Amino acid sequence: MKKVFIVVNGCKAKAEIQLHQLMAEKFLKNFQTQFACPESTEELRECLWKLQPADYECVILIGGDGTLNQALPAVMGRNLPLLLIAGGTANDLVEELGMRVNWEKVPELIQEKQYEEMDLIIVNGCPFATVGGIGFGALLTLQFNQLRNRFKPINWLAKKMKSQIYSFLSLEQIFFQNGYKHKVRITSESYHGVHDTAAIFICNQQKLGGDLWVSPNARNSDGYMESLIIAKTRAVDVLKVFSDIKRGRPPEGAITFTSKKVVVESIDGEKLCVFGDGETLTKASRLEFSILPSSLKVYRTNRLRKTMTETYPELLSESV
Repeated sequence: MKKVFIVVNGCKAKAEIQLHQLMAEKFLKNFQTQFACPESTEELRECLWKLQPADYECVILIGGDGTLNQALPAVMGRNLPLLLIAGGTANDLVEELGMRVNWEKVPELIQEKQYEEMDLIIVNGCPFATVGGIGFGALLTLQFNQLRNRFKPINWLAKKMKSQIYSFLSLEQIFFQNGYKHKVRITSESYHGVHDTAAIFICNQQKLGGDLWVSPNARNSDGYMESLIIAKTRAVDVLKVFSDIKRGRPPEGAITFTSKKVVVESIDGEKLCVFGDGETLTKASRLEFSILPSSLKVYRTNRLRKTMTETYPELLSESV
């Protein structure tokens, strides 16, 4: 009998961890299960690196996009299918995969081997699965994570507000801060340019933060990444772009393109802070983003994710 390895973020409340343990015992009786509650990135990766893929049916990862990001170096390319159970704030990849499932559904998913390969993106050696980039997205990520590390009630507030907390913090940044503005050179096989920008999003899926349609036509299994460049820096213009993205409309004046590689270089040599999966990944004056095709096996319930224009064709006609 193959094993199922269950990982839950050890920083969660004891009651929540115990609940997942009870659910696993109840619904995974036909599997040999192992349970781990790592409290740090190092502990998480160490317990995953020790797994022999041939011995395990899958890894059940309970947490948010940040927990997934921390696990990626230890599971990508290793034939260890991941079954994600939402446990974070926005849970963007869970939503993209249609994995808002309860424990009752888990045994069926495992038995039917309902997983597929998905692409990842890597920037300067740091992988991510959903959306990354620079500008106000990176600054928001940095500030939000600093806030919740200092003030534990922020985690409770984030769960209550969900994606709205990101919207609130974004508005605060747009009007009262300037640290997100950069002058950069962008180079790829499909686009070249120099821009003053408030944000660049490198996308492996459609939405960010629960309800921001940063790349309505993106798919995470097509071997390409989608880029969105906000080539504006005035607060009023950035606010309009932000509003368009929330409504799923093509942002006026934004630049979009598809590629397998993108290089972003600071014109003045400043180190650019880059985020991915809700985590601050690295800082460098030159950032090289590349697609990693079919690098991760993930369970999903929506075998073919429709693009936004396929789901809501009226939006396309309205934007013409």
